[in-house]
Amino acid sequence: EQVQTAPSPRSAEPASRDAEKPGRSTPRPKAEEAASGRVVEVTGFDDWHGLIPALSLRGMAAQLASNAVVAAWDRRRLELQVDPSCSSLIASVAEQKLKAAVEGYVGRPLTLHLTVGQSGTETPAQRSDRERQERQAVTEAEFGRDPLVLAAQETFDAEIIPDSIRRLD
Repeated sequence: EQVQTAPSPRSAEPASRDAEKPGRSTPRPKAEEAASGRVVEVTGFDDWHGLIPALSLRGMAAQLASNAVVAAWDRRRLELQVDPSCSSLIASVAEQKLKAAVEGYVGRPLTLHLTVGQSGTETPAQRSDRERQERQAVTEAEFGRDPLVLAAQETFDAEIIPDSIRRLD
């Protein structure tokens, strides 16, 4: 993510009243923004996967963000392509909460436009599922090579039940 700073006539004020409450803050691209009184210009959303946790979304708004990818950003309008499995979240309270969180991140109002479609880019939810499946496959392979498991299979004709093995991380 690239950031560019510009002087602002505003004094250093929190983005919202919530930012003044302990334990609650609006995510900002740069910590020095509040201290310097400068506006931080977000020039891209290259790491949408990494940005989502910083937005502190919950529930359906988090689902919506996790099942979308950035299609376009022109510093005033953010277009997200939403996986068809979450199309029912468009034009809902979840969309309003997502918009508010992104506005808090960029520090100014913007237009959020959501479209439904499959993209060639993996959504954060798809990435998470893929990584979970990869970890599960590694866990099952390691379990199948364990000397105690091999001995139980040989001695008792034991069988490993697929998908019954869970890593305790």
